[in-house]
Amino acid sequence: MLMKRICAWCGSTQGFKEVTDFRWRGKEPVTHTICPECQRKIDSEIQSVNLQTHNNHQSE
Repeated sequence: MLMKRICAWCGSTQGFKEVTDFRWRGKEPVTHTICPECQRKIDSEIQSVNLQTHNNHQSE
């Protein structure tokens, strides 16, 4: 059975993964990940916050 991989941030489909656990029977098996584009956005936001925090600490 194939499990759909979905980006938890933007909802885009990121492919499928083979699963052998049958507890998903009756439901569409879905797992979440983060796509490369959303990862870049998150990394950029984190870098920006870290830079602002660093600059604020230096000015104190």
